[in-house]
Amino acid sequence: MPRVSLVGNGHGGSQDYATLSLWWAAEAGNNYGSQIEAQCLGACGTSATLSGATPHGADIYTLGVQYDGSNESQLSTVSRLVISSEYTSFRDFHISTTNQFFSPCTLSADNVTITRNRIENSFSNEQALLITGSYSASSVTNNVISGGLHSVRGNSFAGTRVFNNTVFGSAGYGFQGGSSVGIMLIKNVFSFMHTNEDIRTGQFTVTNCATQDSSGSTGLTGFTSAELVDFANDDFRTKATSTLATAGQGGTFIGAFLEASSGLTASITESGPSFTEQISATLSKAIEASITELGPSFTESISTNLSANITGSIGESGPAFTESISATLSTLTIQGNITESGPSFTDSISVDVQASV
Repeated sequence: MPRVSLVGNGHGGSQDYATLSLWWAAEAGNNYGSQIEAQCLGACGTSATLSGATPHGADIYTLGVQYDGSNESQLSTVSRLVISSEYTSFRDFHISTTNQFFSPCTLSADNVTITRNRIENSFSNEQALLITGSYSASSVTNNVISGGLHSVRGNSFAGTRVFNNTVFGSAGYGFQGGSSVGIMLIKNVFSFMHTNEDIRTGQFTVTNCATQDSSGSTGLTGFTSAELVDFANDDFRTKATSTLATAGQGGTFIGAFLEASSGLTASITESGPSFTEQISATLSKAIEASITELGPSFTESISTNLSANITGSIGESGPAFTESISATLSTLTIQGNITESGPSFTDSISVDVQASV
């Protein structure tokens, strides 16, 4: 079967495999010279356990859709996902459970990336995301995680990178650790609306994390779902106007996703003498891009484009005017990171900033 496979019932009958479990059983051991891929659409099955070794890793994602915090209805779905195979990337999925005794998502391997997913547990018996060990080369980034007994729990997740996630609505703690936890890295996380602490005190290394209660970083407490674009209708992006939009490390945002800033247009129309007018406009924008690599022979590229169009116009019809238009593109923070864990990488980050005034 192909290195790149179509998986799920959303392919109109052209899928190679109906479920992720069937795909993994058939493809995980095959050596195609590069990583295997599952291009998923629609429902992709229940109880998918990705275990054992793959020759070059695996990339699993929803075909043609990138989760942005507002479009979860477009994502492929899987129930009860367990990742215990290294060098696996899992992204742009809606992960849930129909069984109250199982977590929707379990991380049980190093060198794994779980990125841009909606992870949801409507039951209060188990966690939404369970991290079963110490996986310092694994990362959990840009996910919206909700519900469960605890939304995120680690038995010993020393060094696991949990960055830019929005976490809410558990029956216990937002972040709960086992007795040996103390150095799990939590950064730019927004955690709120939990029965107990949003981040359990004393168990994590917390950097620029916002909470509703007092467990967040200094100066980043007292925040609620009002910081999100439309929480009631599943738009979990941090508002561009929120304090959290620039409160992350290095001026980046806090939460899983950031609402896009809109353009600025300013105009003055005059019809009489002796007016003094002034228009000033400031556009602030932060871009953060990162790649975490999981094995050999990968080619990675990050490309970001920030376009800022600021238009100012003054129309006059009389003498003795003094007018000025001032436009500033400021607080422009662009951060690119590549973290590697194997040989033979080709990496590039390119940034294009376009500002017209």
